[in-house]
Amino acid sequence: MNLSRVSPLDIVGRPAANEPSRFDICMNDSTGLCLAMCISPLVVTESHILSPNSNTGTHNISGIFHTYEWQRYAGLLGLLTRTSVVYTYMYASAVSFGTFGRPSRAAVNRT
Repeated sequence: MNLSRVSPLDIVGRPAANEPSRFDICMNDSTGLCLAMCISPLVVTESHILSPNSNTGTHNISGIFHTYEWQRYAGLLGLLTRTSVVYTYMYASAVSFGTFGRPSRAAVNRT
């Protein structure tokens, strides 16, 4: 699903079990499962999808949203997390998405 285009009625944000400051984005259905694949069009500025970033040991992709896509994306995140202000780390107008919670197996096996 494209979070910049999806209806807020179709998804729900649930606080993550281990970290209440993080949210899981889930389909709003009767199964209770928390499954969603989120996509958004980006102008990619950096990619470490196939091999981990040598500095962090994580897989990530950074990119710049199109203006309207970013506004809708940030608005939806505010609705899902029940906050009026959405904060994010940006560098040169780019946002990063990745596996920051856990280093990749390749990085763990190097140590």
